[in-house]
Amino acid sequence: MTDATDPMADLERQLKPYRDKFPSFRELPADGLARAEVTDLVERLASAEEHTWREGYASGAVYHGDPGHMAFLSTVYAAQSQSNPLHPDLWPSATKFEAEIVAMTASMLGAGQAAGPPVVGTVSSGGTESILLAMKTYRDFARERRGIAEPEIVAPVTAHAAFDKASRFFDRPTRTA
Repeated sequence: MTDATDPMADLERQLKPYRDKFPSFRELPADGLARAEVTDLVERLASAEEHTWREGYASGAVYHGDPGHMAFLSTVYAAQSQSNPLHPDLWPSATKFEAEIVAMTASMLGAGQAAGPPVVGTVSSGGTESILLAMKTYRDFARERRGIAEPEIVAPVTAHAAFDKASRFFDRPTRTA
């Protein structure tokens, strides 16, 4: 089988398109790169990748690619990049922002319109973490409120990969449908 028809070689080319085009590091260099070199490398890689998502080949990955919005997000991130919600004594703004996001989301979903327990929530860093947190919550709820000692995850084969990660992480079997 030639390299041109080898599916594994083709897959490797797709997954590692920068091989031999950009520096590659397998260990920490004895002397770190200058900040200008790091910035240059990151900007060159971002530039090489930008056309793909700007042309719409990024289902569910980029939600708003407007340059003005991206500049706004960069400013907000720069202002909060060092905050850590585990230290509300140092960054009470992180707690404020999280509480407001949870309250606004709860309101959009109808909280306060019917009697019931108060709505609680948390902000996570992305899809996988959100699914892991939800699966832990469902598992704990099943144990404490329903007496289900050995919960099982039932998910379609098309479910996000994080459901499989959650089943492995929490040592729960997954049944796909």
